[in-house]
Amino acid sequence: MGKSALELINEFMIALSHLLWPVLVFIIIFIFKKQIIDILWRIKKGKLFGQEFELEEKIDKFQTIVKEAEQETPVTLSGNKMIRDDDIDILASSRNDPQIGIMLLSREIEKEIRILLASLGLLSEKNYVTIQQAFEILVQKGFLTKYTTGSVKTFWELRNRVIHGKTIQNESNIIRVLDIGIALLKTLRSIPHGIDIVYHPGVDIFSDASCTNKIIGAKGLILETIGPGGIEKTLRIFPTTKTNYIKSKRVAWEWNLSKTWGETWYIDPDTKEKRPAWSSSGEFIGRHIEEL
Repeated sequence: MGKSALELINEFMIALSHLLWPVLVFIIIFIFKKQIIDILWRIKKGKLFGQEFELEEKIDKFQTIVKEAEQETPVTLSGNKMIRDDDIDILASSRNDPQIGIMLLSREIEKEIRILLASLGLLSEKNYVTIQQAFEILVQKGFLTKYTTGSVKTFWELRNRVIHGKTIQNESNIIRVLDIGIALLKTLRSIPHGIDIVYHPGVDIFSDASCTNKIIGAKGLILETIGPGGIEKTLRIFPTTKTNYIKSKRVAWEWNLSKTWGETWYIDPDTKEKRPAWSSSGEFIGRHIEEL
């Protein structure tokens, strides 16, 4: 039995729709090409650069809290916010590879935090303290202000993201982190603290005021201490058994209290005057800053 006219028309319409569908799609794409491309770009950009947008927001926050940290930290003569040779090395390296610049900057910030610990007598003779441990000690002791604390934490988050991340597309963001990070480094250097420098690596010490009975096995280390303001300078003498101190080198504030000396005298190396050294003192064992 043959197909009816209605069935034939229906089959024809179905076949025609199959043929026209690709044409219809092409016409739609042609008409709305610009809008479709824009939508696809937004989707692609959202997937590829979504983390980059988040990074930019983090950097903006970093910049804000570093500026606040600068306001919190008093400017002192000993702080030395000027550009140093290490800073120039960082800037030079960042021109060729910003990620290397970030690594160098993080090393300088870590070093500055360790030096601050050592200068405040908080390193406790430890050969190694992680940046996290050093940071926690300074926060607990109240030496890092609110915004400086936030600045260091944010920098370390950005540093880890820049060095270990694989989604950072915009190199200018890394350069921004570098620029703001150097401002943070200068702020850390400006945190008030005393600086101890070897004035004399070791004078003879005596158990009597006439300086005739020399004490064997120990010397008097004379330190020049520069106050937090960078103006006041004082000379102080402490007993030590270490023999490797170098004049003009900066040292950490470290002690061995298991060794003590009673009333002691010395001959001033500048005036040749016989003077009392201390009435009682433990042993100074502070390392050169370069040894930390």
